[in-house]
Amino acid sequence: MGLLGCLILYAMWFCHFFLFRGTSLASWIGLLVVVQNFVSSLLNSHLFDFHEGWMYVLGVGVAGGMVLKASSREALLGRGTPLNQDGWHERAR
Repeated sequence: MGLLGCLILYAMWFCHFFLFRGTSLASWIGLLVVVQNFVSSLLNSHLFDFHEGWMYVLGVGVAGGMVLKASSREALLGRGTPLNQDGWHERAR
């Protein structure tokens, strides 16, 4: 992949690391997935490993979705926007 691929990979890890800065359970799980992938990639190549790649994709995807949903909910609540029981924004009628 070369130097450009390494820079893109480190940029991805950096962005995912800062996505999980919170104190919720989803943030901790996402942070553990990112750190585990980073540390294990220093010692082992994941280019040809199926399991590690998909565990990273699923772990960051699910935990990241939960963190982003919680942060958007907090942003909506901070503005006083009404939410229904499921936590979604109600449209004005």
